Amino acid sequence: MMKRVFGLLLSLTLLLTCAVGCGDKTAEQTDPAPEQETAQLDYPTRSINFVVPYGAGGGTDVMARAVVGALDLGVSTYVTNIEGASAGTGSMEVYHSDADGYTLLVHQAEALVTYVTTGTYSEALDTELTPIATVAWDPMAVSVAANGRFKSLEEIVSYAKEHPGEIKWASVGTKSNNHLTSAMIWEAAGIDVTYVPYDSASKSKTAVLGGNADVLLGQVSEVKALVDSGEMVCVAVCSENRSTIENFTEVPTTVELGYDAIMGNHRGFFAPPELPQEITEYLTAKIKEVYDTDAFKASMAELGYECEFLDPGQIRDIIEETRPKIENAMSVLD
Repeated sequence: MMKRVFGLLLSLTLLLTCAVGCGDKTAEQTDPAPEQETAQLDYPTRSINFVVPYGAGGGTDVMARAVVGALDLGVSTYVTNIEGASAGTGSMEVYHSDADGYTLLVHQAEALVTYVTTGTYSEALDTELTPIATVAWDPMAVSVAANGRFKSLEEIVSYAKEHPGEIKWASVGTKSNNHLTSAMIWEAAGIDVTYVPYDSASKSKTAVLGGNADVLLGQVSEVKALVDSGEMVCVAVCSENRSTIENFTEVPTTVELGYDAIMGNHRGFFAPPELPQEITEYLTAKIKEVYDTDAFKASMAELGYECEFLDPGQIRDIIEETRPKIENAMSVLD
């Protein structure tokens, strides 16, 4: 009797062991292994070069160094200035680099559109570069000398209508962002002025301060120091919303004044075409960490930049919104 009971118990134990073993085997077949679920990103493993296609000390360069210096990527990062050909030399250097995340471009979304639309760039960098993030919005602004004859944009427009071609309007470049933004204002206001292009912001500002030109079209960051010192007066910001920058908060926008002229530079970071999505997302998140710090935002405000973070999708939207503006402004100049 005891042998029979022992035999039944042994049989039952064997059946249970088999069932458990079969159940485990089924689970192994249907459940993915933990290492298959979370593949780690093997990036970065070496130093990263941030190419600024402008000279050292300019607005783009200063912004780049503020971000790059604060990035925590676990590898060394450095900024290289490769200027020339309307920022084309450095931009094309990055465009033709390997899409591995180790060579990145610091540029402005709107400027990329302008350079492509005007034929300055031979490749469609505005649509083919991989956007990563922008951290600052630097709107265009209309300014005059504090001791000059004009005190408002309305006065400028009124005088220009009565004296076509007499006002000397200074800015940087021909068929540049500055020139085309000026054209937007001229068309919206229905005025005719004499455009005086300079090859640098410092020269255009000097011309207005010295009385050799009447009006300056530049970015808020470019005129901030002169407005702070009382040498210049900003009469309009080419934005939809008023500036948050000190000494500019009371300046009316072009939209408020009835002129459809919104333009500036979203300053940020781009990569060669077809950068892998996982690297793009990693870099976007890391730049956002820097952007979210109080120290970074304070440094941008000090430079005259509005803090505004855009992710890759939002940058593409800005690019598409900018293209018809640039095309229309070019038609005004033709």
